[in-house]
Amino acid sequence: MQIDEPDLLQPARRDYPVFLKWRRAVYFALVTCTAIYGAWTMGEIVVANGVTPTSIGIFVLFAVTFSQVAAFFWTGVIGFAIHIFSRNPVRFTSPLKYPMDSLAATIRTAVVMPVYNEQPERVITGLEASIHSLASLEGWQQFEFFLLSDTTDDAIAADELQMVHDLRLRLTDELTGDGPVVHYRRREQNIDRKVGNIADFCANWGDQFEAMIVLDADSVMSGETMQQLAALMQLNPAVGIIQTVPLPVNQSTLFARMIQFGGRLCSEMLCAGKSFWQLGEGNYFGHNAIIRIKPFIEHCQLPVLSGRGPLSGAILSHDFVEAALMRRAGWQVWNLPDGSGSFEELPSNILDYARRDRRWCQGNLQHLRLLFTPGFHPVSRLHLLMGALSFISSPLWFCLLVLGLAQIVSQALVHMEYVVSDNYLLPAWPVFKTAEALSLLLMTMAMLLMPKVLAVMLALSDRSRRTAFGGSLVLSSGAFLEIVFAALVAPVLMVFHSVFIFLIVGGWAVTWNAQPRGNRGLNVTEAVQYQALQLFLGVTLLILISRFTPEHAVWLSPVVAGLVLCVPMAVISSKAMAGLWLLRWKLLATPEELQAPPELQLVQARDELLSGARVLPLLKQTTS
Repeated sequence: MQIDEPDLLQPARRDYPVFLKWRRAVYFALVTCTAIYGAWTMGEIVVANGVTPTSIGIFVLFAVTFSQVAAFFWTGVIGFAIHIFSRNPVRFTSPLKYPMDSLAATIRTAVVMPVYNEQPERVITGLEASIHSLASLEGWQQFEFFLLSDTTDDAIAADELQMVHDLRLRLTDELTGDGPVVHYRRREQNIDRKVGNIADFCANWGDQFEAMIVLDADSVMSGETMQQLAALMQLNPAVGIIQTVPLPVNQSTLFARMIQFGGRLCSEMLCAGKSFWQLGEGNYFGHNAIIRIKPFIEHCQLPVLSGRGPLSGAILSHDFVEAALMRRAGWQVWNLPDGSGSFEELPSNILDYARRDRRWCQGNLQHLRLLFTPGFHPVSRLHLLMGALSFISSPLWFCLLVLGLAQIVSQALVHMEYVVSDNYLLPAWPVFKTAEALSLLLMTMAMLLMPKVLAVMLALSDRSRRTAFGGSLVLSSGAFLEIVFAALVAPVLMVFHSVFIFLIVGGWAVTWNAQPRGNRGLNVTEAVQYQALQLFLGVTLLILISRFTPEHAVWLSPVVAGLVLCVPMAVISSKAMAGLWLLRWKLLATPEELQAPPELQLVQARDELLSGARVLPLLKQTTS
């Protein structure tokens, strides 16, 4: 594996004042001080009865995991403060040159959607919704749309081709022949997966456009957002990538609506907290972003990792690396903490969610091999490290849980030791720092929950945002349900991620398959088959805690309950009926569900029409 050094390791181009870097000093000082305090407190607790391998292991694992908790906590706090005290959080965190309302972009922009064995109806529906939204604005002539197919199934490919043909006819009829051009290209071989698909586009059409907006197969983007991204590229010539916040939408199952609600409530606030210190060294998520094509072609060719096994070969998670390469070449990468007009869909059940994480896990672990690439910006290295730690933290938490429980059980089983004092045998009582341990536990739990609590407070403090979520009572109730659900799902995903790490280290690579879309329900057999380990661990923990340490049952109950109940939770939460029943009462409702923008109305109407629902009046209204 080798990434060649750039021809000129020049200082990065800067359009933002250097003094803004004080933000990083503030953020990292807060995180570091918090992490040191937590580690110091844990150190005093675990060495109270002497230094042992177990106590050292607990200390090291806690120090690493608590540092991540501190980073997440302060990201949320800073994002909350920005939204409360700043008149325009987007411009405060991303000090770019912004277009006037009347300015339409004049740079040539391609909107590309790579697909691989996807459902053609859903793909074309989302693409059509984005085209209609753009065609209603001035300046649409500067955009062209590309459906870049890597589909290997000939039947699906034939449907894609036919549906693109039908789409062109509809656009000609509905827009009276005056609308964006839609291209369709199918590669015969899926060489280098999505990266190769985009590279093929750049090689064949890249010289015709200055920028490209990359969408996923489940993405929808409003015309206003596309125009804004292109205008920002035009006004900020030092910028190579601008990433939006894709808001989760259009799912009906209970699991997806829980995740969707939590993401919709917190994502913009958390992105503002990240953008506060990332500045022009932001990150790229692989979709719903605009990229300047020429520097992308010149500098963002991905390396092939040497060796054998899952951590070698083509890089699965390409986006972080492409952002790092773009930044190394001197181009800025910005994250806009604004999700308006940028949408995506989520997996509908926990197993499909975990399967997606399996691919991301392997890709993020590959990033560890790139940490010391010459010329990478320190913040880019941090992105690569934090991406890997987001998965590595699961086995760390699992080991911390096992070691902590082992120490508790051993103390319960150990025979009393005695020491000689003044010719008397006195018991050497173990030292229990209960107050310190309880305070540290409560502090950790509070720091994990606080960003979500702050997101609720932020929504409640703004009348329009509060109303968009259905009102104070509905919003607060939905947030409570989501927090409980997230606490129960977390240990299940922890075990999944731990297994993924074990498999990757053991040499098992992931296969590249199309991501399941739509609302897919699970049955009991499938839930048991893929969660047998979680169920076994849950029952084992329940027995150990009830037998040896019942006084800790309250604190460990979310972990035990999540594992023991993993099968019924997976099955029930995968059903659309459960999610839609809550929606009837506006619980877990997002603004896009209560008042969908035109782009999403068209997607929802077409989805219902394909499923046989009578939605012709809505369809007519949104396409007229």
